[in-house]
Amino acid sequence: MKTEINVTEFYSLSADYSKNRIYYIHLKAKWRNDAIFEQFRSDWIKAVDSMQKNFTVLADLKLMQPMPNKFQKIMEELQQYQLENGFLYSASVISADDIAVLQVQRTVNRTELSVKHFNTEEQAEDFLDEIVENSNQE
Repeated sequence: MKTEINVTEFYSLSADYSKNRIYYIHLKAKWRNDAIFEQFRSDWIKAVDSMQKNFTVLADLKLMQPMPNKFQKIMEELQQYQLENGFLYSASVISADDIAVLQVQRTVNRTELSVKHFNTEEQAEDFLDEIVENSNQE
């Protein structure tokens, strides 16, 4: 069962503690206010800190559009933070915007985050469930 961490007009962040998974949904395309970035950073750290080792992330980025450099740098910082705090794997539902997809990929490449992209949330969820099952067998 998902527990809400924060929902704003720009994003939704929740956690399923039974699955040890963070859910991020990008709700609004244009983030222009510094307060939005700072609130997201705070919420993301709270989410990561609430997880156990080997947590996964499902990011729904369907509505994401190109983001300012500031947001890309914050995402790199937060990806590094999750890598240092028990992260296992991420799955994302990709944006229809090619530039946004390239930005996400560039950020992932810089941090070497383990991520796979999907067309639907169901595909992403099934993939992460399989990753977790396989890691539990090791």
